[in-house]
Amino acid sequence: MAAPDRYDAITVGETMALFVSHGDPDRFLAAPAGAESNVAMNMARLGCRTRWISRLGDDPLGRLLEDRIAAAGVEVDVVRDASHPTGVMTKHITAGTPIVGYYRSQSAARELSPEDLGRLRPTRWIHVTGITPALSASARELVDAVVERRTPVRARVSFDVNLRPSLWPDTATASDVIGDLARK
Repeated sequence: MAAPDRYDAITVGETMALFVSHGDPDRFLAAPAGAESNVAMNMARLGCRTRWISRLGDDPLGRLLEDRIAAAGVEVDVVRDASHPTGVMTKHITAGTPIVGYYRSQSAARELSPEDLGRLRPTRWIHVTGITPALSASARELVDAVVERRTPVRARVSFDVNLRPSLWPDTATASDVIGDLARK
């Protein structure tokens, strides 16, 4: 178990408001959707001390995500951005293949940058994924700084490839960036 003044894990990355419909497009369930916050929430449920760092819109969806993630036992550290909204994901589940839509091109999480690493605290692990570097150049710099251990906190790093081809301009770019991060 970690010392009381140290986290077991800090995760850094995007979480969107997910709206799921199960066959009825008039009815949706709202939930957080983000690999990094999922890791933090599930580790908290296992009794670990976790913290999630991100950026959310200064909007009702951002408050919903913050409340839901905190309710899972995660210390939430977000910057509220009045100029950029919280990203949204929709998932329509029917008998066939689910239909997924992303609405994140202007999201607050795209503004993540190495500057956000100043919000790290002593921890055993820092967890990032391959989704974050696909969001923007500054978010890519943030993940690069984490995997190269250029952070104000010394910790082990876990990197989940979590390849999402639709986020990248092409497969060659995705392969180059994700491959480089994974090797580090």
